Amino acid sequence: MFRNSNRFAFEKVNEFEKKNTIPPHAAILLLTGWSKRFSLDGQYCNADNKDVMHYTGFSLEAAQYLVDHRKCFRH
Repeated sequence: MFRNSNRFAFEKVNEFEKKNTIPPHAAILLLTGWSKRFSLDGQYCNADNKDVMHYTGFSLEAAQYLVDHRKCFRH
């Protein structure tokens, strides 16, 4: 089981857009620093005591906004 625990929230996208423009069809990358955990035994999966893995990603609201309003992630 996976859980998106550390979400990049819509508020962060909104804050970014106050000073910047996200052009239509842009590729949006999220640099989390998670790669630093890759070689550390067990830390990359970040499993809790019930073996639920926690990871960082976009919140549903942020992802939906980027797809619907900025046409990101569409093929």
